[in-house]
Amino acid sequence: MRAALFVIAFAFLFTAACGGDGSQVGGASYKIATASARSDLMNLASADGILQGQINGDGTACFWLGTSSGGQALSWPYGYSARGNPLAVYDDTGNRVAAVGQRVTLTGGLMSDNVHSITGCSGFTEFFGVGQFDSAT
Repeated sequence: MRAALFVIAFAFLFTAACGGDGSQVGGASYKIATASARSDLMNLASADGILQGQINGDGTACFWLGTSSGGQALSWPYGYSARGNPLAVYDDTGNRVAAVGQRVTLTGGLMSDNVHSITGCSGFTEFFGVGQFDSAT
């Protein structure tokens, strides 16, 4: 009995020590639209709104601002990713930056008119290239 309690206590302490602040917990991973390479170049337009998102059956996810029929699909900086439960965006170091439903402020710009689709986001006509994530509340 004493050995079993020791094992349970050790498992609990190990899990707590390795868990960090919880910002990296998140469920399944999904491929999202991102820049193809790191770059210091960035448009300086600002976008603000409630982050919307959906998981697709093909292992991708889409994030956007506005309504799904009239919003701007988001393409994130190189190295960003998504995980579910709740669906959230993670930066290139694995830290969660925003979850669906949060108000976000982003810096970047509209992508050129010759961009007609991005990974995971079908049905959109406007695409915002996120150069920098500013805040989420």
